Amino acid sequence: MASNVRNDKTARLAPETALRLGYTLGRQAGQRAGRVLALPAAAELLPARSGGSGRRARRAPLAAVISARDEELTIAEAVRAAGATPGVTRVVVVANGCRDATAIAARRAGAEVIEYVEPLGHDVGRALGAAALPGHDLLLLDGDFALRPEELRRFVVALRRDVDVVLNDQNPVYAARSRVGTVTLMRLLLNRLLGRPDLGVNSLLIVPAGLSARAVRCIGPAALAVPPLAQAKAIMSGLRICAVPGVDVLARNRRRPGLNAGSGLTPLELLIIGDHLEAIDYILKRRGPRGGYSDLDRKRLLLERIVAQQEPSDGAERARPLSVTAESDKMAAEHQHLLRR
Repeated sequence: MASNVRNDKTARLAPETALRLGYTLGRQAGQRAGRVLALPAAAELLPARSGGSGRRARRAPLAAVISARDEELTIAEAVRAAGATPGVTRVVVVANGCRDATAIAARRAGAEVIEYVEPLGHDVGRALGAAALPGHDLLLLDGDFALRPEELRRFVVALRRDVDVVLNDQNPVYAARSRVGTVTLMRLLLNRLLGRPDLGVNSLLIVPAGLSARAVRCIGPAALAVPPLAQAKAIMSGLRICAVPGVDVLARNRRRPGLNAGSGLTPLELLIIGDHLEAIDYILKRRGPRGGYSDLDRKRLLLERIVAQQEPSDGAERARPLSVTAESDKMAAEHQHLLRR
């Protein structure tokens, strides 16, 4: 209880201070709960699970999925780096809406290429890549920049230690910033609603990310088109999730004028906010309108009954509220008696 009170105080702090404090407190809470955290070499410390006979379960093959649109200048390097990562057996590029030689460059670099003439929109390419690779562990990557094999290795190690969802730890990057944006706050809110404040701002929105074959089966490939929704499904399904020491991809991301660059909330930020609202809607539909949070001692049924009795009559018979109980009937009658005295 004391931990929750301290965490709630962050709402009265400046956003950047709240981020640093909330991340620290959440991290401490996660340590007390024994959760897998984004600590140096955390993935290597995780025990691998074994099959029922005591022998280590058969490992799923590992594939890298790269979604790309008009990335002919960078896709070959991204493919070669993914292919050189220990454990990766296949590299699949989902080229969509390309007006250049992205697909040709990817094939020449050694990738399998799935082509779509029309642009698929954000994250749909990754979802289709996952659907094309049933039974595979996955590394989710972008085609607009290449990561070194040693940077990707930590994600592979975590998957091989039986982690289901491996996130790219961005908490240190965002905690060092002087201001916190709306999208960052949405990530913090979603992880707190899901009972994982230790994840901080970490999200499947940020690549690289890793998914076990079990995770893809559990949440369904289509959910990957909306990363916050996929994350909500994974956490609520009890999958094993951790963040590994991160790769700062913010500086490497390609700036696209009119989409993720400009003043005010950009179209991409508005899309991401909508993605989080979709994830929150998923939570509320399964946990109730308060998302599982207590209403404490609010007498809503009593209020409903009293308000219904005090509304002016329109001559029509009023339907009795279905939620009113005998106890609230009695309390409402007592309330009316006191008003008449």
